[in-house]
Amino acid sequence: MKIVYIYHSLAIKGGIERIFVDKMNYLARQMGHEVYFFTFEQGSNPPAYPLSPLVKWTNIDIRFYSIFRHRGLKRYWLLFQKKQQFRQKIQAAINQIQPEIVITTASTYNELPTIMALSGSFVRIVENHLARHWMDIEKKHQKHQVWTQHWKLKYEFYTVLRATRKADRLVVLTEGDRIQWKDMPHTTVLPNMLNHYPPTLPQPSEHRRAISVGRLVRQKGYHLLIDAWKGVHGSHPDWTLDIYGEGEEYASLTRQIAQSGLTGAVQIHPFQEHIYDRYLESDFYVMSSLWEGFGLVLIEAMACALPCIAFNCPYGPSDIIGHREDGVLVPTGNVAQLAGEMIDLIEHPHERHRLGDAARRNVQRYLPENIMPQWEELFRQLTEQKKL
Repeated sequence: MKIVYIYHSLAIKGGIERIFVDKMNYLARQMGHEVYFFTFEQGSNPPAYPLSPLVKWTNIDIRFYSIFRHRGLKRYWLLFQKKQQFRQKIQAAINQIQPEIVITTASTYNELPTIMALSGSFVRIVENHLARHWMDIEKKHQKHQVWTQHWKLKYEFYTVLRATRKADRLVVLTEGDRIQWKDMPHTTVLPNMLNHYPPTLPQPSEHRRAISVGRLVRQKGYHLLIDAWKGVHGSHPDWTLDIYGEGEEYASLTRQIAQSGLTGAVQIHPFQEHIYDRYLESDFYVMSSLWEGFGLVLIEAMACALPCIAFNCPYGPSDIIGHREDGVLVPTGNVAQLAGEMIDLIEHPHERHRLGDAARRNVQRYLPENIMPQWEELFRQLTEQKKL
Protein backbone atom coordinates (compact mmCIF):
# COMPACT_ATOMS: atom_id res chain seq x y z
CA MET A 1 0.00 0.00 0.00
CA LYS A 2 1.25 3.50 -0.86
CA ILE A 3 0.96 5.87 2.10
CA VAL A 4 1.77 9.59 2.02
CA TYR A 5 2.44 11.62 5.17
CA ILE A 6 2.41 15.43 5.00
CA TYR A 7 3.79 17.51 7.87
CA HIS A 8 5.40 20.95 8.01
CA SER A 9 8.79 20.04 9.53
CA LEU A 10 10.83 17.50 11.46
CA ALA A 11 13.41 20.11 12.46
CA ILE A 12 12.54 20.16 16.18
CA LYS A 13 12.51 17.39 18.77
CA GLY A 14 8.86 17.26 19.74
CA GLY A 15 6.32 14.59 20.60
CA ILE A 16 4.39 14.81 17.33
CA GLU A 17 7.60 14.68 15.29
CA ARG A 18 8.84 11.59 17.10
CA ILE A 19 5.51 9.78 16.81
CA PHE A 20 5.33 10.56 13.09
CA VAL A 21 8.84 9.19 12.51
CA ASP A 22 8.22 6.07 14.62
CA LYS A 23 5.02 5.24 12.72
CA MET A 24 6.48 5.87 9.27
CA ASN A 25 9.55 3.75 10.08
CA TYR A 26 7.38 0.91 11.39
CA LEU A 27 5.01 0.98 8.41
CA ALA A 28 7.96 0.83 6.00
CA ARG A 29 10.22 -1.61 7.85
CA GLN A 30 7.93 -4.01 9.66
CA MET A 31 4.77 -3.82 7.55
CA GLY A 32 6.29 -3.41 4.10
CA HIS A 33 4.27 -0.39 2.99
CA GLU A 34 5.58 2.12 0.46
CA VAL A 35 5.80 5.24 2.62
CA TYR A 36 6.32 8.76 1.29
CA PHE A 37 6.88 11.79 3.49
CA PHE A 38 6.56 15.44 2.47
CA THR A 39 7.67 18.42 4.53
CA PHE A 40 7.39 22.03 3.42
CA GLU A 41 9.11 24.11 6.14
CA GLN A 42 12.11 21.89 6.91
CA GLY A 43 14.62 24.24 5.32
CA SER A 44 18.16 22.85 5.36
CA ASN A 45 17.67 21.16 8.75
CA PRO A 46 18.10 17.39 9.06
CA PRO A 47 15.30 15.35 10.69
CA ALA A 48 15.43 15.58 14.47
CA TYR A 49 14.80 11.82 14.74
CA PRO A 50 16.32 9.01 12.63
CA LEU A 51 14.21 8.42 9.53
CA SER A 52 14.45 5.01 7.86
CA PRO A 53 15.96 5.07 4.34
CA LEU A 54 12.89 3.05 3.33
CA VAL A 55 10.78 6.18 3.91
CA LYS A 56 10.97 8.33 0.78
CA TRP A 57 11.30 11.84 2.20
CA THR A 58 10.97 15.02 0.10
CA ASN A 59 11.10 18.60 1.36
CA ILE A 60 9.25 20.80 -1.11
CA ASP A 61 10.67 23.89 0.60
CA ILE A 62 7.80 26.37 0.67
CA ARG A 63 8.77 28.02 3.99
CA PHE A 64 5.55 29.87 4.78
CA TYR A 65 7.26 31.45 7.77
CA SER A 66 9.45 33.57 5.48
CA ILE A 67 6.49 35.89 4.74
CA PHE A 68 6.87 37.42 8.21
CA ARG A 69 9.99 39.25 7.04
CA HIS A 70 7.58 41.52 5.19
CA ARG A 71 4.65 43.71 6.20
CA GLY A 72 1.33 44.87 4.86
CA LEU A 73 0.02 43.84 1.48
CA LYS A 74 3.33 42.30 0.43
CA ARG A 75 3.03 39.72 3.20
CA TYR A 76 -0.45 38.68 2.06
CA TRP A 77 0.62 38.59 -1.58
CA LEU A 78 3.56 36.33 -0.74
CA LEU A 79 1.26 34.11 1.34
CA PHE A 80 -1.09 33.76 -1.63
CA GLN A 81 1.82 32.84 -3.92
CA LYS A 82 3.19 30.28 -1.47
CA LYS A 83 -0.22 28.67 -1.03
CA GLN A 84 -0.43 28.29 -4.80
CA GLN A 85 3.06 26.77 -4.94
CA PHE A 86 2.22 24.42 -2.10
CA ARG A 87 -0.99 23.21 -3.76
CA GLN A 88 0.69 22.70 -7.13
CA LYS A 89 3.70 20.81 -5.77
CA ILE A 90 1.73 18.55 -3.44
CA GLN A 91 -0.86 17.81 -6.11
CA ALA A 92 1.86 16.97 -8.64
CA ALA A 93 3.46 14.58 -6.15
CA ILE A 94 0.12 12.93 -5.40
CA ASN A 95 -0.60 12.52 -9.11
CA GLN A 96 2.75 10.80 -9.61
CA ILE A 97 2.59 8.51 -6.56
CA GLN A 98 -1.12 7.60 -6.76
CA PRO A 99 -1.34 6.73 -3.05
CA GLU A 100 -4.13 4.84 -1.32
CA ILE A 101 -3.74 6.85 1.91
CA VAL A 102 -2.80 10.47 2.66
CA ILE A 103 -2.24 11.41 6.31
CA THR A 104 -1.65 14.81 7.89
CA THR A 105 -2.29 16.47 11.26
CA ALA A 106 -4.69 19.09 12.55
CA SER A 107 -1.64 21.14 13.57
CA THR A 108 -0.88 21.95 9.92
CA TYR A 109 -3.57 24.66 10.43
CA ASN A 110 -3.58 26.92 7.35
CA GLU A 111 -2.33 24.20 5.01
CA LEU A 112 -4.93 21.65 6.11
CA PRO A 113 -7.70 22.92 3.77
CA THR A 114 -5.34 22.61 0.79
CA ILE A 115 -4.38 19.05 1.74
CA MET A 116 -8.01 18.04 2.22
CA ALA A 117 -8.91 19.56 -1.16
CA LEU A 118 -6.30 17.59 -3.13
CA SER A 119 -7.86 15.69 -6.02
CA GLY A 120 -7.60 11.92 -6.14
CA SER A 121 -9.36 8.75 -5.02
CA PHE A 122 -7.19 8.24 -1.94
CA VAL A 123 -8.34 8.06 1.69
CA ARG A 124 -7.82 11.25 3.72
CA ILE A 125 -6.86 10.88 7.38
CA VAL A 126 -6.30 13.71 9.87
CA GLU A 127 -4.47 12.96 13.12
CA ASN A 128 -5.24 15.31 15.99
CA HIS A 129 -2.41 15.37 18.55
CA LEU A 130 -3.64 18.51 20.31
CA ALA A 131 -6.83 17.81 22.26
CA ARG A 132 -9.81 19.87 21.18
CA HIS A 133 -10.21 20.81 24.86
CA TRP A 134 -6.84 22.59 24.58
CA MET A 135 -8.18 24.67 21.71
CA ASP A 136 -11.21 25.65 23.78
CA ILE A 137 -9.05 26.59 26.78
CA GLU A 138 -6.72 28.67 24.64
CA LYS A 139 -9.65 30.53 23.08
CA LYS A 140 -10.92 31.45 26.54
CA HIS A 141 -7.45 32.44 27.69
CA GLN A 142 -6.68 34.55 24.64
CA LYS A 143 -10.03 36.31 24.97
CA HIS A 144 -8.52 38.23 27.86
CA GLN A 145 -5.27 38.91 26.01
CA VAL A 146 -4.45 40.91 22.91
CA TRP A 147 -7.56 40.79 20.72
CA THR A 148 -5.53 40.00 17.60
CA GLN A 149 -4.16 36.85 19.24
CA HIS A 150 -7.67 35.81 20.28
CA TRP A 151 -9.05 36.15 16.77
CA LYS A 152 -6.00 34.49 15.22
CA LEU A 153 -6.53 31.40 17.38
CA LYS A 154 -10.25 31.46 16.69
CA TYR A 155 -9.55 31.57 12.94
CA GLU A 156 -7.11 28.66 13.20
CA PHE A 157 -9.60 26.62 15.22
CA TYR A 158 -12.43 27.01 12.73
CA THR A 159 -10.05 26.46 9.81
CA VAL A 160 -9.14 23.09 11.35
CA LEU A 161 -12.79 22.33 12.05
CA ARG A 162 -13.98 23.03 8.50
CA ALA A 163 -11.11 21.19 6.84
CA THR A 164 -11.32 18.14 9.10
CA ARG A 165 -14.96 17.61 8.13
CA LYS A 166 -13.69 16.69 4.66
CA ALA A 167 -11.50 13.88 6.00
CA ASP A 168 -12.52 10.24 5.70
CA ARG A 169 -11.37 9.71 9.29
CA LEU A 170 -10.28 11.86 12.20
CA VAL A 171 -7.91 9.98 14.51
CA VAL A 172 -7.67 11.18 18.12
CA LEU A 173 -5.54 9.88 20.97
CA THR A 174 -7.98 9.46 23.87
CA GLU A 175 -11.60 8.61 24.63
CA GLY A 176 -12.06 12.01 26.25
CA ASP A 177 -10.98 13.78 23.09
CA ARG A 178 -13.25 11.59 20.97
CA ILE A 179 -16.20 12.81 23.05
CA GLN A 180 -15.08 16.41 22.52
CA TRP A 181 -15.17 15.79 18.76
CA LYS A 182 -18.61 14.13 18.89
CA ASP A 183 -19.89 16.62 16.30
CA MET A 184 -17.39 15.19 13.81
CA PRO A 185 -18.38 12.10 11.82
CA HIS A 186 -15.99 9.16 11.51
CA THR A 187 -13.75 9.62 14.59
CA THR A 188 -11.43 6.82 15.77
CA VAL A 189 -9.28 6.55 18.91
CA LEU A 190 -5.75 5.30 18.29
CA PRO A 191 -3.29 6.15 21.08
CA ASN A 192 0.37 6.92 20.64
CA MET A 193 2.73 4.00 20.76
CA LEU A 194 5.63 3.38 23.11
CA ASN A 195 8.86 3.64 21.15
CA HIS A 196 11.10 1.97 23.73
CA TYR A 197 10.47 -0.72 26.35
CA PRO A 198 13.62 -1.62 28.29
CA PRO A 199 13.96 -5.42 28.08
CA THR A 200 15.49 -5.59 31.55
CA LEU A 201 15.64 -3.23 34.50
CA PRO A 202 18.25 -2.82 37.24
CA GLN A 203 17.53 -4.19 40.68
CA PRO A 204 15.12 -1.93 42.61
CA SER A 205 16.82 0.63 44.82
CA GLU A 206 15.75 3.86 46.48
CA HIS A 207 17.09 6.98 44.78
CA ARG A 208 14.97 9.40 46.86
CA ARG A 209 14.09 11.23 43.70
CA ALA A 210 10.93 12.16 41.79
CA ILE A 211 11.03 13.13 38.12
CA SER A 212 8.92 15.14 35.68
CA VAL A 213 9.60 15.76 31.98
CA GLY A 214 8.11 18.32 29.61
CA ARG A 215 8.25 21.79 28.12
CA LEU A 216 8.44 24.62 30.64
CA VAL A 217 5.11 26.20 29.72
CA ARG A 218 2.04 27.11 31.78
CA GLN A 219 0.11 24.12 30.48
CA LYS A 220 2.45 21.70 32.27
CA GLY A 221 1.53 23.12 35.68
CA TYR A 222 5.05 23.12 37.08
CA HIS A 223 4.20 26.12 39.26
CA LEU A 224 1.67 23.87 41.02
CA LEU A 225 4.13 20.98 41.26
CA ILE A 226 6.71 23.23 42.93
CA ASP A 227 4.05 24.41 45.39
CA ALA A 228 3.21 20.79 46.16
CA TRP A 229 6.86 19.90 46.66
CA LYS A 230 7.05 22.42 49.49
CA GLY A 231 4.85 20.04 51.49
CA VAL A 232 6.99 17.06 50.49
CA HIS A 233 10.20 18.88 51.40
CA GLY A 234 8.84 19.75 54.83
CA SER A 235 8.30 16.07 55.60
CA HIS A 236 11.16 14.53 53.60
CA PRO A 237 13.96 17.05 53.02
CA ASP A 238 16.28 14.27 51.79
CA TRP A 239 14.13 13.73 48.67
CA THR A 240 14.56 15.76 45.48
CA LEU A 241 12.45 16.65 42.46
CA ASP A 242 14.15 16.84 39.07
CA ILE A 243 12.35 18.52 36.16
CA TYR A 244 13.70 18.02 32.62
CA GLY A 245 12.62 20.57 30.06
CA GLU A 246 13.15 23.93 28.42
CA GLY A 247 10.81 26.79 27.65
CA GLU A 248 9.41 30.21 28.37
CA GLU A 249 8.63 29.53 32.05
CA TYR A 250 12.24 28.76 33.03
CA ALA A 251 12.97 32.13 34.65
CA SER A 252 9.70 32.33 36.60
CA LEU A 253 9.97 28.71 37.81
CA THR A 254 13.57 29.26 38.90
CA ARG A 255 12.48 32.31 40.90
CA GLN A 256 9.64 30.34 42.45
CA ILE A 257 12.02 27.58 43.53
CA ALA A 258 14.34 30.10 45.22
CA GLN A 259 11.49 32.03 46.87
CA SER A 260 10.01 28.77 48.18
CA GLY A 261 13.25 27.77 49.85
CA LEU A 262 13.62 24.75 47.57
CA THR A 263 16.99 25.53 46.01
CA GLY A 264 18.75 22.19 45.70
CA ALA A 265 15.55 20.28 46.50
CA VAL A 266 13.99 21.09 43.12
CA GLN A 267 16.22 21.32 40.07
CA ILE A 268 15.43 22.13 36.44
CA HIS A 269 17.60 20.46 33.81
CA PRO A 270 17.72 20.80 30.01
CA PHE A 271 16.12 18.14 27.83
CA GLN A 272 18.09 14.89 27.91
CA GLU A 273 18.92 12.81 24.86
CA HIS A 274 18.73 9.61 26.93
CA ILE A 275 15.78 10.35 29.20
CA TYR A 276 15.25 6.66 29.97
CA ASP A 277 18.49 6.72 31.97
CA ARG A 278 16.96 9.46 34.13
CA TYR A 279 13.74 7.48 34.60
CA LEU A 280 15.78 4.54 35.88
CA GLU A 281 17.45 6.81 38.44
CA SER A 282 14.08 7.89 39.89
CA ASP A 283 11.47 6.43 42.25
CA PHE A 284 8.26 7.86 40.81
CA TYR A 285 6.99 10.19 38.09
CA VAL A 286 4.77 13.25 38.54
CA MET A 287 2.62 14.91 35.87
CA SER A 288 1.09 18.24 36.91
CA SER A 289 -0.34 19.17 33.50
CA LEU A 290 -3.54 21.19 33.30
CA TRP A 291 -4.38 19.56 29.95
CA GLU A 292 -2.70 17.13 27.59
CA GLY A 293 -3.06 15.64 24.15
CA PHE A 294 -2.05 12.21 25.43
CA GLY A 295 0.84 12.10 27.90
CA LEU A 296 3.60 10.17 26.15
CA VAL A 297 5.95 10.68 29.09
CA LEU A 298 3.59 8.68 31.30
CA ILE A 299 3.92 5.52 29.24
CA GLU A 300 7.70 6.03 28.99
CA ALA A 301 8.01 6.24 32.77
CA MET A 302 5.67 3.26 33.28
CA ALA A 303 7.84 1.17 30.94
CA CYS A 304 10.64 1.78 33.45
CA ALA A 305 8.43 0.50 36.32
CA LEU A 306 7.84 3.98 37.71
CA PRO A 307 4.49 4.58 39.39
CA CYS A 308 2.98 7.81 38.07
CA ILE A 309 1.03 10.43 40.00
CA ALA A 310 -0.87 12.70 37.62
CA PHE A 311 -3.50 15.39 37.65
CA ASN A 312 -6.58 13.81 36.09
CA CYS A 313 -6.55 16.48 33.40
CA PRO A 314 -8.25 16.38 30.02
CA TYR A 315 -7.13 14.18 28.36
CA GLY A 316 -4.82 11.22 28.62
CA PRO A 317 -3.97 10.34 32.22
CA SER A 318 -7.26 8.55 32.92
CA ASP A 319 -6.86 6.52 29.70
CA ILE A 320 -3.34 5.48 30.67
CA ILE A 321 -3.39 5.16 34.48
CA GLY A 322 -5.66 2.87 36.47
CA HIS A 323 -6.18 4.71 39.76
CA ARG A 324 -4.56 2.72 42.58
CA GLU A 325 -3.97 -0.09 40.10
CA ASP A 326 -0.76 1.10 38.43
CA GLY A 327 -0.61 4.77 39.44
CA VAL A 328 -2.49 7.59 41.13
CA LEU A 329 -4.87 10.21 39.71
CA VAL A 330 -5.39 13.52 41.52
CA PRO A 331 -8.09 16.14 40.83
CA THR A 332 -6.57 18.72 38.49
CA GLY A 333 -5.10 21.67 40.38
CA ASN A 334 -5.43 20.13 43.87
CA VAL A 335 -1.96 20.98 45.19
CA ALA A 336 -2.58 19.68 48.73
CA GLN A 337 -3.72 16.27 47.49
CA LEU A 338 -0.84 16.08 45.03
CA ALA A 339 1.60 16.70 47.88
CA GLY A 340 -0.18 14.12 50.04
CA GLU A 341 -0.01 11.43 47.35
CA MET A 342 3.70 12.03 46.78
CA ILE A 343 4.36 11.79 50.53
CA ASP A 344 2.32 8.58 50.65
CA LEU A 345 4.46 6.95 47.94
CA ILE A 346 7.64 8.08 49.68
CA GLU A 347 6.53 6.61 53.00
CA HIS A 348 5.24 3.32 51.54
CA PRO A 349 7.97 1.81 49.35
CA HIS A 350 6.15 -1.54 49.09
CA GLU A 351 3.12 0.18 47.54
CA ARG A 352 5.46 2.19 45.30
CA HIS A 353 7.01 -1.00 43.95
CA ARG A 354 3.62 -2.72 43.55
CA LEU A 355 2.26 0.15 41.45
CA GLY A 356 5.48 0.33 39.44
CA ASP A 357 5.45 -3.38 38.62
CA ALA A 358 1.81 -3.16 37.52
CA ALA A 359 2.59 -0.08 35.43
CA ARG A 360 5.35 -1.89 33.54
CA ARG A 361 3.02 -4.83 32.80
CA ASN A 362 0.02 -2.75 31.79
CA VAL A 363 1.88 -0.31 29.53
CA GLN A 364 2.73 -3.11 27.11
CA ARG A 365 -0.62 -2.45 25.43
CA TYR A 366 1.04 0.61 23.86
CA LEU A 367 3.88 -1.34 22.24
CA PRO A 368 4.13 -0.93 18.43
CA GLU A 369 3.14 -4.54 17.82
CA ASN A 370 -0.15 -3.82 19.60
CA ILE A 371 -0.85 -0.32 18.23
CA MET A 372 0.28 -0.53 14.60
CA PRO A 373 -2.00 -3.46 13.63
CA GLN A 374 -4.88 -1.18 14.60
CA TRP A 375 -3.63 1.33 12.02
CA GLU A 376 -3.35 -1.47 9.48
CA GLU A 377 -6.95 -2.47 10.11
CA LEU A 378 -8.08 1.15 9.80
CA PHE A 379 -6.29 1.45 6.43
CA ARG A 380 -7.96 -1.74 5.22
CA GLN A 381 -11.45 -0.62 6.26
CA LEU A 382 -11.13 2.84 4.75
CA THR A 383 -9.66 1.72 1.43
CA GLU A 384 -12.39 -0.91 1.06
CA GLN A 385 -15.06 1.71 1.79
CA LYS A 386 -13.49 4.04 -0.77
CA LYS A 387 -13.83 1.35 -3.47
CA LEU A 388 -17.57 0.94 -2.85
